[in-house]
Amino acid sequence: MGQSLGLRQLAKDSTFNLLRQGWSIFLGLATSVLLARGLGAEDRGIYAVAILLPTLLVTLLNGGVGSSLVYYVARAEYSLAMAIQAGFLFAFVSSLLGIAVGLFMTFVARAILFPGVSVDLMLLSLAIVPIVLHRDNFVAIFQGLQDFRAYNLVGIIPQFSILVLTFLFIWVFKLGVSGAIAAVILGNLLSLLMVFVILNRRSPNTFVSWQLQRESVFQMLKYGLKVHASNVVSFLNYRADIFLLNLFASKMSVGIYDVAVSLSERLWILASAVSTVVFPRVASLRDDEDKRRLTPVIARYVFWFSLAMAALSYVIVQPIIVLVFGEEFRAAALAFQVLLPGIIMGSVSKIIANDIAGRGTPGINSIVATLAALINIIANLLLIPYLDFIGSAIATSISYTSLTVILVIYFCRISDSRWTELVVPTRADVVRVRQVLSWLIARLKRV
Repeated sequence: MGQSLGLRQLAKDSTFNLLRQGWSIFLGLATSVLLARGLGAEDRGIYAVAILLPTLLVTLLNGGVGSSLVYYVARAEYSLAMAIQAGFLFAFVSSLLGIAVGLFMTFVARAILFPGVSVDLMLLSLAIVPIVLHRDNFVAIFQGLQDFRAYNLVGIIPQFSILVLTFLFIWVFKLGVSGAIAAVILGNLLSLLMVFVILNRRSPNTFVSWQLQRESVFQMLKYGLKVHASNVVSFLNYRADIFLLNLFASKMSVGIYDVAVSLSERLWILASAVSTVVFPRVASLRDDEDKRRLTPVIARYVFWFSLAMAALSYVIVQPIIVLVFGEEFRAAALAFQVLLPGIIMGSVSKIIANDIAGRGTPGINSIVATLAALINIIANLLLIPYLDFIGSAIATSISYTSLTVILVIYFCRISDSRWTELVVPTRADVVRVRQVLSWLIARLKRV
């Protein structure tokens, strides 16, 4: 069974992703500490809202092209040259549109959507949009090829660069919020340049002979837009609390809550690492029975790992936040603890959603994500006036849980599985865990 499902290779790929995610957590935490202590709670909140603009534009305008590239490259329907050309074409068009929309939001809607953030900061943050759009499309090609060595290499570069640049710009040159945004711009630009160099070596002269056909463009858009709808709604679900807190509470509340959210989402380390592998793996499988067996196995491991991490984090989070971020952020510990149930459930939903996308039916994720986002927004509106950022934490946890429950019900119907298969460990799981640990130990000894 394990051999037919390719679990050994999946474990190796997931381990590479997991190691990168571990470094990402460390680098992200270090950057978050530099931001919190260097900017303070209020400026940290302004930074979070300013970065929200390019993040929003990238999410709204990427068209789901990255996911299309993963899907069709994994199924060997696109050559490398076609994938690079498609990624560049869509990113270029989306970048132009993103800058235009960003300028409109800056000069026309800033006072309504981004109160308290200056025009200069918003204009500076727009430089992130074309860089990230191109970088994400190119990185998706590595995921589709299931080349997770290259995928993880180019994934770690921006975070390391942002950490170093954040220290220089905020702590050495005292550039404040603008320096923090500049660090994000330059860190992502370095990553984009590296991705381009690697792809150009593998497929030289890609843009000399244009291979991309109109049929391929429409095919990619058809799949990508279904994924895109899900991504947009998921983004609103993940970040609606920041928007609403900024509108109905204080910048300090946003800064404190953003620390809690960024820390809690680090617990998705295994879920993110494995789901990245699940998507192209399911897309490449031709046998529905293999798909049915693969996802429950992975979901069980991810669920129990996330549960264990959440239990440990619940106990140690307050002293760590005070020690690392300072007394000013003590209240973030309670928000973090309230978010944990949703984080645990959300780890399972990540696996199931990537399974569904790999089956070629990403539209289902869009529908479910829409329901969860509506729940999140309504709950935030009801709870923020009474509980401030703790109300946002409660609303978000409820939303993540609702999303997972609905996805589990749907997955069980299409795969003829029981929900217990997604969470209750089996004897075979124990054997596989031992095999993975043995491989990992042997690998570490060679290093």
